[in-house]
This record gives sequence, C-alpha cells and structure tokens, in this order.
Amino acid sequence: MTSLQLAQASGVVTLYCGRTADSAERMSRRDLYWLKQATAWQATWQAGQVSFEERSSVASLDQDGIKATFSREWQMVLAPLAARALKNLSWKRTRVVNQRPRRAYRNFLLESSDPYDEWSA
Repeated sequence: MTSLQLAQASGVVTLYCGRTADSAERMSRRDLYWLKQATAWQATWQAGQVSFEERSSVASLDQDGIKATFSREWQMVLAPLAARALKNLSWKRTRVVNQRPRRAYRNFLLESSDPYDEWSA
C-alpha cells in the first residue's frame, strides 16, 4: 500500500465521516480506532477498483445482460467494511431522547400543583 493510496482513502473517509484531521485531538480513542479501520478497509478496497476516480453516480446500469443499481452515491465510492466501521463512530450512532411525559398543572404559580415538590404544609 502506497502513501498516495492511503491519502486518497483517508480523503474519502473524511468526506463521509464529517470530521477532519484537525479535530483528532478532541476525538475519543474508540472513534480514532474506527476511523483507522475505515481508512484501512477503504484503501484496500480502492486499490482493487478499476477507474475509481472516474466514477459517476448512476441509478441503474445495464450492460451485456448484467444489471447494477446503486440507490446511494456512497455505495459506489465507499468500501462496504469502511461504511460499517463508520457506523460505529460516536457521532454517527442513533440517539434516543428521553423525555418525561408532560403533565397539565392546575396552577403553575402554586407550589402545591408541582408534582416534583416534596414540600407540604
């Protein structure tokens, strides 16, 4: 693997992860690990792709009876295992917002209508 191939793979991973090398000092060790994994898989995959730099997005391709349809642009330029590694990044995971159910209060000016207040007369 040449340094040029690694630089190209790193550039592609940077595009899809949404972070630059400048922000590396603020990343966790776990995120840095997954970025390295994504770059390694991307470099290996890219080296085996014919005319990788000249691809364009297509919705459907039919040639000599072989059909290929790419529903997303990243499927043409991002290695499958690199895409999987990028899903493990902390800022790419799904998040759950935990909200307490809202209650209708009788009068918000009175402490007695506050269900979280333990004060009693």
